[in-house]
Amino acid sequence: MKPSQFSKVKLLTGYESTARDLDTLRGLLRRALPNIQGKSAVTLAELELAAALSAELRLVLEERKQTQPVADRTNDERARVFTLLYRTYTEVQRTIRYLRASEGDADALIPPLRGRPRRRGNPKHIA
Repeated sequence: MKPSQFSKVKLLTGYESTARDLDTLRGLLRRALPNIQGKSAVTLAELELAAALSAELRLVLEERKQTQPVADRTNDERARVFTLLYRTYTEVQRTIRYLRASEGDADALIPPLRGRPRRRGNPKHIA
């Protein structure tokens, strides 16, 4: 086997690159098997296993690609719903504050949605 044949193997990170490299190596070794059999620890069974693993990895990656848009839409919809809820809640707070201005108990009746802001202590002066 010539070292130049291995130039197709990129050794990049990521599942797709790993599957591609595994297929490339398997193909190279499969073609060279008659010449390296008995001189190498690589067996035909291992090459068949490599082919199966590569195919399974590609299948999982394809399934992942198909479910990703659904997750993106779900996250987008969740963010939109929260924004609508927050804006509506803020309007309700304003209304209660206006209606209960003389009593001064609006915050007790309808507390802030995100909690009260934390008070920070006096920051130390660093010279």
